[in-house]
Amino acid sequence: MSNHPENLDIHDSVGPPTGIVPLAASDPSEVEKDSAMISVMQDIATFGIAGRIWDSSYVLDVYLRHPTDQYTFWPPCPIPREHFIPPSLAPSIPRNHESEATGSEATSTTSTISSSSTDGTDNAEGMTPNALPPIRILEIGAGTGYVGIALAKRLQPNCTLILTDLEEVVPLMEKNVAQHIPNNNNNNNNNNNQDRADKVAFVAKSASTAPAAATEVVNASPEQKTATLTTTRQCAHVLVEPLAWGNSDHAAKILAAGKIEYIIASDLVYFPELYPPLLATLREITVVGETKVIFGYRERAPWKETPFWEEFGRYFEIKVVRIEKHKVKDVVHDQDRDRDRDQEEDEDDEDPISVFGCDGEDRMYVFVCTKRRDEDILEGADDTLATLSMMLMGY
Repeated sequence: MSNHPENLDIHDSVGPPTGIVPLAASDPSEVEKDSAMISVMQDIATFGIAGRIWDSSYVLDVYLRHPTDQYTFWPPCPIPREHFIPPSLAPSIPRNHESEATGSEATSTTSTISSSSTDGTDNAEGMTPNALPPIRILEIGAGTGYVGIALAKRLQPNCTLILTDLEEVVPLMEKNVAQHIPNNNNNNNNNNNQDRADKVAFVAKSASTAPAAATEVVNASPEQKTATLTTTRQCAHVLVEPLAWGNSDHAAKILAAGKIEYIIASDLVYFPELYPPLLATLREITVVGETKVIFGYRERAPWKETPFWEEFGRYFEIKVVRIEKHKVKDVVHDQDRDRDRDQEEDEDDEDPISVFGCDGEDRMYVFVCTKRRDEDILEGADDTLATLSMMLMGY
């Protein structure tokens, strides 16, 4: 199955669907301080379904950012907070930066992303990035790379985020990474052109601090080059790799560099013929009880998608992300007080905890999943999603 199915009729995303929790805080200046704009190129004409930002990408983007004082997620984002860049140190990028589209069909979509820690605190442990254990995060079926790039901009430089998709989608991901991740290191040691570019970057850095020694570092080791580039890159290192579902060679190459701690998956459940290879790859690149799969899902055709989740539930424990909304006390003017009182009375009748992503007309979810042990598999599938579906239908 290619990214250009017959009778494909889709259009560029123009932003988040309705119902996603707002990113406002009690102090609007905090949102402005902790946010940056990202413009990711979409190109459906060239890359088909991989060239569009899909709806659950926006839901994952909210889950993987620093929450405001208006809400809390359960379970919270599993990536430890010390790996996130404190708001005061977050990298800045120009406002309203537009991507350079390469054709009449290529466009950019702008969305606000936060560069801060998931719990809104600075690094409480006082650990510097170099003292943190490195982590590797992989986005499977990344397409434009929207979610992975947004997350990479929030993470410390010692983190590695790997964007993966079919080989023909690699150019789109590389273009978007080049636009948003300055001083990003070589992602293919066998690519001589990129290797020369790394040497140039390394020499430039060395020459700026010690001109006389610049010529001596041209042949520096990969470890030395990486160390220098890490000091100039202000966020996570992003790699772009091909990973066709069901391709063990692709998976083995990625795993050869180290295990994956976290996997991001967004809107991947659509063609039934792709369910077996997708599940096979997820099983191959995860470790029992360790790897967390953060899955964004928009329900479109339950009768067609349920078989995937039933089979997925055999091998993975599934936790549905819920959101707890908190009341934020703001300073209000007298003319607004009566209106706010009426609104509060309406909110009192609402359940403060709900399934995240389900507020709008489109039913979307975020799942945090962990690979199950063999003995647990023998006991039967995780029926979390079946139970959830019946609850939402009112059974």
